[in-house]
Amino acid sequence: MAIQTLQQPGLISFSRNSIVFQFKTDARYAVRGFTYIGRLTFDYNAPESYGFTLSYGDISQNFTVTQSPDDSGLQLPSYWNGDTLADYTQELADALNGNFYLSGDFVFEPAGDGANYWISVSARKAGTIYNLSVSNSAYIGLQTSRYGTAPVLNPNFKLLCELWIQKTATSEPYKVSDPFLEVDDDGVATLDISGQLTDVMLADGYERPVFTDPIALVNLQTVVRYFLRYAEVYGDSQVVRRISTTGTFFALLGGISKEKLAEFNFPGSFIAGDKLRFLKQEPLEKYLLPEQPEFLSVVLFNGDHQGLQLKFTVHFDDDSTATIYKYAMGTQGQFTKLTYPVGFVQNALNLVKADHAVIKYDVVLVNGAGDEVSETKTYWIDYSFLPYARMFVYLSSWGTYDTLVSYGKGSSQYDILNNTAEINTDRGFVLAEGERINYATSLNNKETIASGYMEKAQIRIFKDIALSRDILLYRKKRTYAVAFASKSVKEFKDGENMHAISFEIGFRYDEELFTLDDRDDQDTPLFLPLRMVQSGPAAPLPDGSLDYRYYLKSETLTTGQINDLIKAVRDSLDTLGIKEAKDIQDLLLKLQGKADTLHDHDERYILKADLQDLIIQMQDVIDNGSALAEDITFDIQVGAVNQGVTLTKGTNLTEVIKAIAFKVYYPILNLPKFSLSHQEPAQIEVGTVLTVDLVFNFDRGKIQATWPGGVDMPIVGEATGYRFWNADESGFQLVGGNTYQKQNYVALPGANSFKADVIYNAGPQPKDSKGNNFGGAMPAGISDKVSTSFTGLYKHFWSAVAVNPATAAEGRLGNSAWSTANTFTVSTGITLTRWAVLIAPGKKVAKVMDTTTNNDITTEYQLLDSNFSVNDAGGNLVFGYKLYVKSQSGTYDSSHDHVFTLNNN
Repeated sequence: MAIQTLQQPGLISFSRNSIVFQFKTDARYAVRGFTYIGRLTFDYNAPESYGFTLSYGDISQNFTVTQSPDDSGLQLPSYWNGDTLADYTQELADALNGNFYLSGDFVFEPAGDGANYWISVSARKAGTIYNLSVSNSAYIGLQTSRYGTAPVLNPNFKLLCELWIQKTATSEPYKVSDPFLEVDDDGVATLDISGQLTDVMLADGYERPVFTDPIALVNLQTVVRYFLRYAEVYGDSQVVRRISTTGTFFALLGGISKEKLAEFNFPGSFIAGDKLRFLKQEPLEKYLLPEQPEFLSVVLFNGDHQGLQLKFTVHFDDDSTATIYKYAMGTQGQFTKLTYPVGFVQNALNLVKADHAVIKYDVVLVNGAGDEVSETKTYWIDYSFLPYARMFVYLSSWGTYDTLVSYGKGSSQYDILNNTAEINTDRGFVLAEGERINYATSLNNKETIASGYMEKAQIRIFKDIALSRDILLYRKKRTYAVAFASKSVKEFKDGENMHAISFEIGFRYDEELFTLDDRDDQDTPLFLPLRMVQSGPAAPLPDGSLDYRYYLKSETLTTGQINDLIKAVRDSLDTLGIKEAKDIQDLLLKLQGKADTLHDHDERYILKADLQDLIIQMQDVIDNGSALAEDITFDIQVGAVNQGVTLTKGTNLTEVIKAIAFKVYYPILNLPKFSLSHQEPAQIEVGTVLTVDLVFNFDRGKIQATWPGGVDMPIVGEATGYRFWNADESGFQLVGGNTYQKQNYVALPGANSFKADVIYNAGPQPKDSKGNNFGGAMPAGISDKVSTSFTGLYKHFWSAVAVNPATAAEGRLGNSAWSTANTFTVSTGITLTRWAVLIAPGKKVAKVMDTTTNNDITTEYQLLDSNFSVNDAGGNLVFGYKLYVKSQSGTYDSSHDHVFTLNNN
């Protein structure tokens, strides 16, 4: 008796998606019973029309053989001389299979040997009721080769299936459920444990991140290890049979749509190369409001990590940077989930350089050696004043706490909740006092939220809030538990494929009326003093919509509206009679060009108020004789003029417009990249002699010009030499080119690593669009060592043999698999009666299944030698092989598959 696993989930699953196990047992029946098998023969010399009866159980079907059968299912075609016997037999089988009753219980197949033809009949199920008989005809014959017999069920049969949870690799597992599964007639049972796993994760509540004093969290609730123990249970008094155990699987709190799940590959979707990816449904670059709380979660899918900490690289408005390390942890095991607070004010990044504004900052996870082990997330700081901003921190469908911001106007309402009691008095009615009293009056606050116009992809992420099990409204450094109060979400769409939604939220508490003040009445600004960001993540939008920080359309100007304001200035110039003043006309054309491209460049749109101020200042200049009548200090950025710049009294109009219209562009500096590669496969047998061709890849980086007509240049100079190091780094070979050959290299067990670096000259001086120096030139230097490797492995060997292998050379049998393989198949063939299997050091046989007969034959393979010597690929002795041999008295009638399952010593 054995249980076979037909279906199981992948190593890692989302807990709210289906996690299905399907088992099949061969112990459902004490006696499986037999199915009926017979042979129908037809007399091809019979009359053109005759009848016969087929009977089984309590069913009898009267058939007629005729030249022109109808569609009743009870008429078969008669033979005529134009048919071949094979074709006629096929027609008869098709007609019998077309009968409603017969086709449900039997299969009719044409057969023949060239001289004789017949129809093979087989019942679909076992049992005596399917024993077929034929009567009432001399032209039909029935030969029965096996009569059906009824199966005998094992009494009270079920599958016991226990779900066991293990929080960490070192913690003790514990059982959370032991359901008994019913099996179908074929012994198949199916179990979906997604609901149970989600319940386990949320049993102790939500592990919310900390807002006030941020700390890094190890989320034990949101990633669990689990396995199933299962056994057959049956008998007059139910007895549990031999227990089997699945491998260990992992569940991650969360769930995504079936369409999205089809694109996922665990854990590949959360690993980029050798770097971990954060659990985020958004790009790696995004805008962040200064006080916006933000959290990043990561699961250590690719192994254990030592000395993890978060590295912040802060970029300031003077092009300087600062590096900060926070949230150091000890060693964390594979599949641990970590959550880090990464918000701007949360981590006091605004205090790193009090005299400079932070433009952006990068966040990356590094290990104790300083190596980056995750992708890099970049946050651009948006200092804009957004009066309708609302921040929501919510448990996403990926089991992480994400933050989303809405930018549209909303409204509030209060549901007044009263508890009322009747006043019963002996005295008469008094109108002034009434007969009822209200007590425990409370308010339930509800708000209608408008998102502001966004791109469709961002609206889809916003909808994730509707599915959240935990939503917090973050307002002035406090959090409020809220929930969706509306049953539907309204969505709006404009003419440029921009979308907005609105919905109602309710607060998950009622406020009793005994407070006299509310801190929300205090005018506490949500945003730091205004700073202008020069660039940011690319977000192309159609003309006439809004900028990528989601200003409402009523607060921005489209190209057409800007053109109307410029026309008003032209009209004023015409009125003053200076229409032909070339300087003024040229500058207005430049401003016109800026308006035409306003919606394409990578800076923000101009606000209505900003451009109106500009037009007023230009009009003042014209009214005062084309020169400034007083000093003007800009308290916001206008065009290319930064905040805080002063244009002095008497400045010519031409200089004013030039200051606004002409901008200095700065290059983007892309650092050089280095890598080493080889042509060998990832896995090579130990002892193999190779010629390893190494190629050093040197990307010199780039000084990227960001202005029209600019020319890109490498950021460092050319290579002067490449150093290819010995394996122990005791020395190196200096070569002029970037290639090198390791000749007669013998593959070693484990990692075979090669390292190299490059010596390069200094790079050119970066310049801005005005030709001024931008920072300093990259000096000459030597790159960090980079490496490449392949893995040296031993092999398992097996084959059918006449005698047992006795020498190391004989141990290299004809079939092989890598020593990392935990399963392989030995095909027996039909000529020999002995099979030898040599298992590489470090492994042993756990189970052997003959999948041809579905029998466990583990004990039939005897361990004859646990320290057998086998030659590696170079003829060197390798000790510690295990020699297993199976022998039997006779050969197999047909080749069997022996499936080996291995585990570690």
